[in-house]
Amino acid sequence: MRVVSVDGLRGVFLLLMTLAHLQGPIASQLGKANHHRISFADAAYGFVFLSGIVLGMYLTRLLAEGGSPGMWDFVRRRLAIVYAFHVGTALSLALLAVLVAAPSGRLTRFEGLGLQDFLDIGLLFSQPSLLTILPMYLVLIAIAPVCIGMFSTGRAAWVLGASALLWLLAQFGLPQAAGVWAAETLNYPYAHYAGVFRVVAWQFIFVAGLFLGHRAVTRPAELIRLAEASARVLLPLGIIFVLLAALKLHFDILELRPDSGSALARSLMDSQSKWTASPLHLTSLGINSALILGLVGGASVLRRGALLFLSKALRWILVRRPLVRLGQSSIQAFSAHILLLYAIDHVFEPEGVAEPLRYLVLILGVGSLFLVPVATDSVRSARMRLRTSLARDPNA
Repeated sequence: MRVVSVDGLRGVFLLLMTLAHLQGPIASQLGKANHHRISFADAAYGFVFLSGIVLGMYLTRLLAEGGSPGMWDFVRRRLAIVYAFHVGTALSLALLAVLVAAPSGRLTRFEGLGLQDFLDIGLLFSQPSLLTILPMYLVLIAIAPVCIGMFSTGRAAWVLGASALLWLLAQFGLPQAAGVWAAETLNYPYAHYAGVFRVVAWQFIFVAGLFLGHRAVTRPAELIRLAEASARVLLPLGIIFVLLAALKLHFDILELRPDSGSALARSLMDSQSKWTASPLHLTSLGINSALILGLVGGASVLRRGALLFLSKALRWILVRRPLVRLGQSSIQAFSAHILLLYAIDHVFEPEGVAEPLRYLVLILGVGSLFLVPVATDSVRSARMRLRTSLARDPNA
């Protein structure tokens, strides 16, 4: 059983990520108003956290209904699907680089790739721009059944403690340092590879989502009480959110003048702090999550006024069918947005293009993501018709 509003929220995060990524090649004023500007914990954080919640709920039900074999069967199928989309995306971009006369932008990274390069991509050793994310998901999905199994046997503290310890090690760069040491000692060129998103750090966000999803199934009353408690403190949560947003904007301004500001400010705005899920980013994620949980799940304690109106508006938006279907096709939509970004980066030259036209290209680009569920449904229908036809006539 899926939670419609959660799927809708995943759809929102996919749109926000696409907007931010397309802003790079399009460079419009509209695109500057993206999720990177208003929060340390951007849509990528929320998407990973929500993915953990959704998978945690589903695997917990599978474990209860069919035992461990059923849970692992699903995970193996899911891993195969994610891996197929990862490799398919890379091959599609390589084909595009061959077909166009002179690749430009990000597409140049696929120009002239050899067999060894594709082996590295297929074996998850090395990935071009934005192709590091699905490999991270392969790792996260693979550890999910182990975590759920331990949650179900009363060992949640061990899982969360080990996950927090790995996150803490990542804050000091120890996994990367160990990789560099292995590369130098073993003469293995990819031992230090970790991608942009440091999976050793980001697994903590995913595991926390797994735990919350597990508790939502096994102890739903706890989640209801948490949502109501969040709703009762929405105003102070909102104030903290605004303060963090102002701090983020301040750091964005400082980033344009890297020699200005205090040593603390320069340290906090270090780009690696996002990739290692710094304490500041996790605090921001916690505030954002509590705000959304309170508005969506704690409406029963909101009596009147602007907060109740905001709660109703948000819940109405999150159950809109196009957003829900987009969230339910998240892997397909994510791969599509990468292909779209590479294509626009190749063909679009913002210099000399009027701002209204940039607005239009950005809006159409983000909006085209809603076609992904339609295409996904068409493919599924065609496969079902083919199977039905073969079942009726095995000799066809």
